[in-house]
Amino acid sequence: MSIGENVKALRQRKGLTQSQLASASGMQLTQVSRIENNDTDPKASTLNKIIKALGCTANDIFDKPADSKMSLEDFIGSIDYRSGMDMKTAVVLWKQLSDHQQFIKQVSDTYKNDPDPQDELVRKMFRDQGLDPDVEIEKLKASSN
Repeated sequence: MSIGENVKALRQRKGLTQSQLASASGMQLTQVSRIENNDTDPKASTLNKIIKALGCTANDIFDKPADSKMSLEDFIGSIDYRSGMDMKTAVVLWKQLSDHQQFIKQVSDTYKNDPDPQDELVRKMFRDQGLDPDVEIEKLKASSN
């Protein structure tokens, strides 16, 4: 894809009109239009304004923008259950976010050092039966493969 096509795709992904992008980047509407239509080669300073306005990277402008949208099913399935997020909130976020994978990573990073309550429950169950939790969990993992 060309720079113009990438700018247009990124703008549309953000739900912006050309006029809104022009306003957000301090450019003229005709300049945005000419860039998207590949009628001009924008200066680096102009591209920097676009990058800031779109909240993207230079790679997104020069390469095909990464598709960061996920299906609703994948999005919900990827949310760490420890976040306590309800279904309605997840659907609203899925509709509003432009970068689902970044959000999922941020949620995962938030909970990565927290103990998993389900894991603790399973370990307690094995201990209560006089079994070594580590040995029993390894047996379960081996039998599921």
